[in-house]
Amino acid sequence: MSITISDTEPRVQYTASSGQTAFSVGFEFFNNSDLVVVKTASSTDTTLTYSATPSSAAQYSVAGAGVSGGGSITLGGGATLNDIYTIYRNLPVARTTDFSASGSFPVETLNTELDKVIAMTQQVERDLKFSPRAAATTSTAYNLTFPELEANKILSVNSAGTAVEFDQTTTDVSTVAGLATEIAALSAVDTEIGLLGTSAVITDLGILGTADVVTDMNVLGTADVVSDMNTLATSDIVSDMNTLATSANVTAMGLLGNSTTVTNMGLLGTSAVITDMGLLGTSAVITDMDLLGTSDCVADMAILGTSDVVADLNTLATSAIVTDMDLLATSANVTAMGLLGTSANVTAMGLLGTSAAVTDMALLGDSAVIADMALLADADVISDMNDLATSDIISDLNTLASSSIVTDMDLLATSANVTAMGLLGTSGNVTAMGLLGTSAVVTDLDLLGTSSVVTDLDILGTSGNVTNMATLGASGVVANIATVASNIADVNTFATRYRIASSDPVSSLDEGDLAYNTTSNALKYYDGSSWNAITSDTDVKTLVSANDTTAGYLNGKLVAGSNVTFTENSDGSDETLTIAATDNSVVMAIALGA
Repeated sequence: MSITISDTEPRVQYTASSGQTAFSVGFEFFNNSDLVVVKTASSTDTTLTYSATPSSAAQYSVAGAGVSGGGSITLGGGATLNDIYTIYRNLPVARTTDFSASGSFPVETLNTELDKVIAMTQQVERDLKFSPRAAATTSTAYNLTFPELEANKILSVNSAGTAVEFDQTTTDVSTVAGLATEIAALSAVDTEIGLLGTSAVITDLGILGTADVVTDMNVLGTADVVSDMNTLATSDIVSDMNTLATSANVTAMGLLGNSTTVTNMGLLGTSAVITDMGLLGTSAVITDMDLLGTSDCVADMAILGTSDVVADLNTLATSAIVTDMDLLATSANVTAMGLLGTSANVTAMGLLGTSAAVTDMALLGDSAVIADMALLADADVISDMNDLATSDIISDLNTLASSSIVTDMDLLATSANVTAMGLLGTSGNVTAMGLLGTSAVVTDLDLLGTSSVVTDLDILGTSGNVTNMATLGASGVVANIATVASNIADVNTFATRYRIASSDPVSSLDEGDLAYNTTSNALKYYDGSSWNAITSDTDVKTLVSANDTTAGYLNGKLVAGSNVTFTENSDGSDETLTIAATDNSVVMAIALGA
């Protein structure tokens, strides 16, 4: 047998079409049994069987053995679509002939043996390609010795880079595999990690990476709060925070950080009330408020519901500033903690390596939030944070970082409320807040911060009314108001008895009622059945003439009181009357008789 062995790899692979049976073999083989055919379906390998007359797709026949250029195989049944067929030569590595030391030399047999040697060499070359090997230019992997096998160990290069060894255990691999979910989550936020891995952010992490702040972050790290942070974290709001973060304001926050004050703030935090606050936030008005803001004065105001007293109430609307300060200072601190604490949580992997923290990082680690952090992480803001990061303030933060307060923040963090914060965060308003943030003023706010009083404040909070209240809020006027309030029953009785109208009243008539008729310009009294005029001269004039000769006529027209006597003189001409009293302490009155 004489064939030519071409430089062809003794292996070929096909992806079958539906029903395909014939497959070419492009390399030489000597016998039908030299070929191996393997079918791969659904990752399962099956070695087919040779048959001269195949009857199914599991059998094959061969053509072209001992022919230069190769041959083919034919399946006994059609192949399934996309099944993979691998055909390779597997010539036994053995010498089947031996040449005698003398006699004729069988050249054809020698030629066949040499062909088989080349074929065997090709098979070795093929098998080497299935094995890992170093490049011909390697300087470190040449002449390596494979170490002894070790159970449950992984092959790796040693620390010197000179040999391979079994070092790490499969347990370590299992541990890492158990963190596949966390690793996948972190790979999704690799961009955010790149933004956070700066020295400035590391410094912020050192300040924020505490257990309490992490707890607050879990409360605040929601989509709604992040949206609120984007609204509030502007340069104007940051400037307002710098103005508000003083020790006096922090003390005021401690007094104001309760649910009642927050509720009152919701009623008072409107643009109209803010305007009133600008008028009311003076030291003089604060002094007046100290005099008027007591339970007795409030009770008197309820009784004396006149425009003047209600105007005084409106002047007392400085509570709006205190209430709004409670909201602004708290929301600023919560916003600062949400912006800075969340980014710190992402970077500080030791504290924050949980799925919940990773989820929060995905929300917070965007360029907008990073930009907000850049505004907040400067020396002045850090100084303010040092003032605020005390146990008392942290306690207030824990009180305020509840779901209800966060809900209030969602309501307040609108563009309108942010505009209102811009109006409030001035040095003048901060000074007014310092005056108002005392326990006494907060107590007054509890009395005044109702919806009805707020409605009254909207009506009365004008500059004219404030001026009038300053006049009325003096200690002497307040004392007079208290006196009137204690005699209000008499005042109400007089208001019921006396009326002014263009005609005599016809309803609600009681004996003794008084009325002034503006048409007749007459003051009248009601006797139980009719109105009677009260005249300026109620006496009946008595005419005494010269022909009055009746003794005692004039005396008879007069009525003397107790201990008083009348003596008539000169009847009929130049009559005179002598009046004598036996008791000088008696007040004498003279009235004409009938």
